[in-house]
Amino acid sequence: MNLLPCKVPFLSLQIGINGDVYTCCPAYVNYNKIGNILENTLDEIWYSKTAKELRKRILRNDYSMCNRELCRSKLPEYISEKLQDNSFYSETPPLPKCVTLAYDKECNLQCITCRNEKYKNPKEITEIYNKRISKVIIPLLQNAEHIALSGSGEAFFSSHTRLLIKNLTKSNPKLIFDINTNGLLFNENNIKALGLSGKINEIFVSLPALDEKIYNYIIKGSNLDIVKKNIKYMSNLQRSGKIFRCTINMVISDLNYKEIPYLVRFAKELDIFITLSQFYHWGTEFGKDYKNIAVWEKGHKDFKDFKKILKEVSNYDKCYMQPLFRELI
Repeated sequence: MNLLPCKVPFLSLQIGINGDVYTCCPAYVNYNKIGNILENTLDEIWYSKTAKELRKRILRNDYSMCNRELCRSKLPEYISEKLQDNSFYSETPPLPKCVTLAYDKECNLQCITCRNEKYKNPKEITEIYNKRISKVIIPLLQNAEHIALSGSGEAFFSSHTRLLIKNLTKSNPKLIFDINTNGLLFNENNIKALGLSGKINEIFVSLPALDEKIYNYIIKGSNLDIVKKNIKYMSNLQRSGKIFRCTINMVISDLNYKEIPYLVRFAKELDIFITLSQFYHWGTEFGKDYKNIAVWEKGHKDFKDFKKILKEVSNYDKCYMQPLFRELI
């Protein structure tokens, strides 16, 4: 089967921590950044030397600037056998259609799998980010149709991201959003205030447990009852067609793997989706004990119990397990 080249570097970009810009997930492209929103202009980013070199190589089926071990680009949504319009395959394509914003770390909560402490942007950082909205971010997204607000922070809490969303919904009415959230502030008032009504494609909400003790241990400063109430609100939006999909994102570790059946049952009752993902060590204190955390490893004392639980929930058709877990069933 003759596949067309990976389309991601021609159609998308991701703005990561500190404003560094990549054509894809940073790790997938070996951290070959194409610019920085705090330092470069629109043209300097999208048409940078690195961006053009990456695209040039991929057009020759050369993925030497990518990490093919990590990359998911073998999946159909990244590499296609046939596309109706492949005119974007150029070293200098039109501005991106899909953009992931993952540079704002400000969050109202502290999840031990994500960070060691709660983080709020210093005032000067917020001011710098706000100035870049009109100078770089909105021009960069003028051709965009889809935007993902990544889980680097909480979009509904950060004053900068809230301002950005308001600007984007006004400047680009066709823009559709995917939003990662901890769920605490996802309510009707915030949706209306930010101009997001009818503009959300998918909501990914972090929910590590339904047991309040486990939940509060993993996520500091939250309120499980409010989060559950807001997830039910999300499910109503999905049911009424106002959003395409609501997905619970459960990050698995030895702390919460026994909660999997309860969360899957909760998702099933609401007719929403659930994703089961392994914990990745992002440099947190919690991750230092990775050997005992990784319940999916064969040497772990609870490995067999974990496999049994995965098998029990595998028949729910809206439960997505990453390939590592699926292989254990």
